[in-house]
Amino acid sequence: EEIRRAAADKDFRENAPLAAAREHKAHLEGRIQELEATLKSATIMAENQGTSKIKSGDTVVLYDFSSDKQLHYILVYPREANPTKGRISIASPI
Repeated sequence: EEIRRAAADKDFRENAPLAAAREHKAHLEGRIQELEATLKSATIMAENQGTSKIKSGDTVVLYDFSSDKQLHYILVYPREANPTKGRISIASPI
């Protein structure tokens, strides 16, 4: 939508809104690729029937069977999430 509005200006040589819209689109497409890669490596597991609950600030340990490694994550609020640094949003469906 942003690109369509900016392109309506017709002067593509110095159309800052068009350039900004294209940059924003590229950023969003990159984020989509990151999320798709994350989803492709996800495994659906049976829900734990235990009564234990985890909350923001807790550390969880997951086991990756394909690499035979333990993965440590800290649960954080969505704005603090950074999966590459081991910080997973409490809103994530894990």
